[in-house]
Amino acid sequence: MTEVDLTRTIELAGSEDSASGHVTVRIPVAEEFGPWVRCYARAAQADGVAASVEASHGRPLVSVTVPVGASAPQIHALLDAAIEVVEKAKALAVDNREANRATQELIREWWDRRSDQQRKRT
Repeated sequence: MTEVDLTRTIELAGSEDSASGHVTVRIPVAEEFGPWVRCYARAAQADGVAASVEASHGRPLVSVTVPVGASAPQIHALLDAAIEVVEKAKALAVDNREANRATQELIREWWDRRSDQQRKRT
């Protein structure tokens, strides 16, 4: 389970008179940058979570768009979901890495087959 980084504070953006209809919260997470960061947006989109990963002082922040006027349970569920997406992004990164290795192996097999066929013709 991904933990928030309690040594840092959350950042809130969106003024009270803003017409944007949302507040952006940046939540520091107790994770290092890694391949999961590249997968986060896709995992969040798949889960319907309006969130992304940003950097601050060399550490990742989960940036979440929270609709103004949402109820406490809705906000809490949205923020929990955004943090839970980190684990899904990590799993997706592993799947991508394994798929990449498998694809590379198939390409090498094709090359070897092709090379063998060409050598036999000459």
